[in-house]
This record gives sequence, structure tokens and C-alpha cells, in this order.
Amino acid sequence: MAVSSDFNMLEKALSVQESYTAADLKMWGLEFEPKPDSLLIYYLFNKLIGKPLPTVEMIKHLVSGKKNFPDPTFIPPENFSFGSEKNKAFFFVPSVDEEADSSLRFTVRGSFWRFSSEKSVNHLHNGEEVRIGTARTFIFFKNIQEEGGYEMVEYKLLNSKALGIDPRLIQSRSFNDLLQLYSIVAITCHDVNLEKIKKGIVAPALLTGGGHQIILPPDADIGAKGSIAPLIDHISGNPDSPATSPAPQLGFFGLETVSILARTTGAAGEASTS
Repeated sequence: MAVSSDFNMLEKALSVQESYTAADLKMWGLEFEPKPDSLLIYYLFNKLIGKPLPTVEMIKHLVSGKKNFPDPTFIPPENFSFGSEKNKAFFFVPSVDEEADSSLRFTVRGSFWRFSSEKSVNHLHNGEEVRIGTARTFIFFKNIQEEGGYEMVEYKLLNSKALGIDPRLIQSRSFNDLLQLYSIVAITCHDVNLEKIKKGIVAPALLTGGGHQIILPPDADIGAKGSIAPLIDHISGNPDSPATSPAPQLGFFGLETVSILARTTGAAGEASTS
């Protein structure tokens, strides 16, 4: 699928000028469940280039050690609080080194995620589907025979040439590498007792030791800040000027739809994948 001649990932990402909180979403009757293309453009891409996200507090950072996928059994249950069933957690995670011909991704304790399927993540631009990334689904196994009750979708960006990004950024090898450093994972817990677990167990907020899996707050810096953010400001005419506005209307920040931020409580959420 070719890039649209006028598609500009950077321009779209920089249209976010104000961030909203969990309390804001609750007040407006919204749930945090962005579409896949929104996760890649307005959350992952903006996080990597050091620019504002549509919402804060929702996507934390999870570090599981080099070459390891997250171990969901180490994630405090209160993190699984998003989506229509309140059983989904979102994290920024370092990309795992790919092993040739391997369908398994191991955690720090020897349990593993088994690859299930892969889809393209497409963004609708001027009536044309533009491919911007991939969404790969994995199923968690406690051991070789027993599934563990978790499902994970890993959202990754394509390289910069495929995203219609300004040539002055594409020429920077560090920028292209930056796009591949992190991904967003959406982990769903299928434990029917999840809500009871949330109420009955006080889980630690920070997990250390053993496998070195650590959960960091949403505002932790990753990626660009240093040399790339000023270049982006120069190219875009410095979009950092704050745009004060009242409570947002249904298009939030002048973007395409409310699904960029969340979905209306009770509404059906459609995945922008194919």
C-alpha cells in the first residue's frame, strides 16, 4: 500500500496542542480506547518526538529487560482498567529484538507470548487508506501447555520513509532508528475475577528485582527531546505555542474524530486495521 502523495504524519501528530486527564474523560462520558491508527500517530509518534499527547495518565511505561516482553502476571491489577470491559492496560515498551523465524516472545520468567496474527494499521486520509504500522497479536502461555489468560496487541510504526515525513528528518538516521525503539502494547486480562482482584489485593506500584520489570509513570521521557525536537519545531514553525480552549467539542483539537482520544461510553469501537 503506497503512501498518499499529500499524507504528512508529522503534520497530523503536531495538531495535538492540549492534553486531557482521566478526570476529563470521565466528566465527558468517554472511555480511553483509541483506534490503532490514533495510538500510532497521536500517542507513540508524539511520545517519541517529545510532543504533547491527547491524554495523560493512561499509557505508562513498562520496561522488562533487554529482549523480553512484559510479564502480565507482574502487572498490578489496577492497571487493567480501560476498554469497554475495564480489563485492558496500555504501555509504552522498548521494542524487542526480533529473532529470525521465531513465533515466541519470552518474558523474564520463562513464560512466553505466542504469535497469533498480524494486521496492517491504516489511516484514512482523503478517502485513501495509508499504511502507517503493524498490529501483532500474541497469546500468553504460563508454560508450554497452559494458556495464561492474557492477550496482547503490539502496535509498531513503519520507518520514516513510509510515513510521508519531511526529508530533513528522514535524512537523520537517528530519527529513523527512533521510530523503531518503542512500541505500544495493549494487554487484555481475561480473568473473570479481575474486578474482585482489584478490590481485594493491594499490588505494589513499582516492580523491581528478579526480572527487572519496572512500571514508570506516563510522563517519563523517552526518545527525542534533545536534538530532534528543535528540528521539528523549526520545520513546523514552532507549534508549541499553547492554544487555550474551553472544554473540547466532539472532534478534539480539530482532529478527525473522537476516537483519537477515546470512545463515547457505550459506543462501538472500530479498529483501524486491515
